[in-house]
Amino acid sequence: EGRSDPSAPLRSHTRRAFHSSSSRLVTVERRLRAEGFSKEVARLATKKVRSSTSQLYQHRWAIFRKWCLDRGVSAASTPVNDVAEFFIFLFRTKKLAVPTIEGYRSVISSVQPGVGTDQTLSDVLKAFSQEAPAASPRVVNWNLDVVLKFLRSSEFEPLNQAPLRALTIKTLFLLALASARRMGELQAISKDVGFRSGCVQLSYLLSFVAKNETRAHPIPRVFSVQGLSSLIGPRDRGILNCPVRALKEYVSRLLPLRVGHKHLFCSVSKPSRPLSKNAISFFIRDLIRRAHEGVPSDCFPLYRVRAHDVRAVATSFAFLRNVPLQSIIDTVNWKTNSVFASHYLKDLAFQYGDCHSLGPVVATNSILN
Repeated sequence: EGRSDPSAPLRSHTRRAFHSSSSRLVTVERRLRAEGFSKEVARLATKKVRSSTSQLYQHRWAIFRKWCLDRGVSAASTPVNDVAEFFIFLFRTKKLAVPTIEGYRSVISSVQPGVGTDQTLSDVLKAFSQEAPAASPRVVNWNLDVVLKFLRSSEFEPLNQAPLRALTIKTLFLLALASARRMGELQAISKDVGFRSGCVQLSYLLSFVAKNETRAHPIPRVFSVQGLSSLIGPRDRGILNCPVRALKEYVSRLLPLRVGHKHLFCSVSKPSRPLSKNAISFFIRDLIRRAHEGVPSDCFPLYRVRAHDVRAVATSFAFLRNVPLQSIIDTVNWKTNSVFASHYLKDLAFQYGDCHSLGPVVATNSILN
């Protein structure tokens, strides 16, 4: 039995019926077990996506499963015509974009592989694309200059006298803008920081795996961020927007407080703990909201502020200031420029009130005026 016989037919397993669970991963495991795979194989097969992606898949699976339960349809073996009706529900009732509906298709196909290859479903999605209205200009509904001006206010300056919370918030935002990193990437930066020649060298923790990282396409573990000292002097007020200056003060302030972990950013209330990804996201969103409190709502209606928009602002700002597209892609570790064009390129608003005189800023590791 340990040797293979080329002339022997492959073993086949009779597929058994299985029921869906409220957990997508459990449902996938049940499907694989019903197809004859061992428990260990089924367990390993469910680990192919990262935790952040798995959470999104679970959210969409819960919506699909509830839709099926409300109609008395099995979420484990849904007829194609019912899946098509679900897509129509997402498109016409929920008003979801076609790429989002395609994401739902991927979730369902993890349980029902035939959904991912069915031609009728593909034709339905193509029809959606033709029917969908032309996309409106994608505008970031907050102003970068307003935030930068707020970061130069007495709440944050002089920086060496600012409270730890204010110092943390300013450092986070300027580094997010300068590096165009995701929130999870900021959270995974190591405390081992190197300052030299007006820039700073940063690295990720050894255990960190980026969202878009694979064995075939690993991301650089070390990266640098430019400062403004090479362009302006220490007495120029424009230096207040320098990410390297903020990092120097932050590292110096936290050096005697950080114990027990290797993360760069520490919890404000308990520096012995690393700052969580959710806290980083909250600090940046809260900063943007508070910076716009004195701005008329008809100029920038803050109906939705996302920390991830800083990445879009940083890359779009660099692109609009004629930074080569390939340089932007290399900085943020995108595989192709289609990611930038489809999801990150935004129409930005600049020069609100007297904010146009703020001076240079570092965005996507480029010094921009």
